[in-house]
Amino acid sequence: MSPTPADGAAGTGKELTVAATTATVGGTNAPVSFSGLAADFVVLYQVNVQVPTGLASGNQPLVLSVSGVLSKAVMVAVK
Repeated sequence: MSPTPADGAAGTGKELTVAATTATVGGTNAPVSFSGLAADFVVLYQVNVQVPTGLASGNQPLVLSVSGVLSKAVMVAVK
């Protein structure tokens, strides 16, 4: 995190992950606009992702990668 929060302190929404964070939705690269601590929570991370245009409607898999480590896919509804 940068800046590093104090132990036990709630996030302000300005603490960003230092590790590279990327995302795909439906196998297509999805821009990450924020990756860091969620405001007003202790140790709750938030990642904001923009759904790419041109995806088929319906459920699509969302996968995050932080420092090259992939998350399990979760389904998101695309309309």
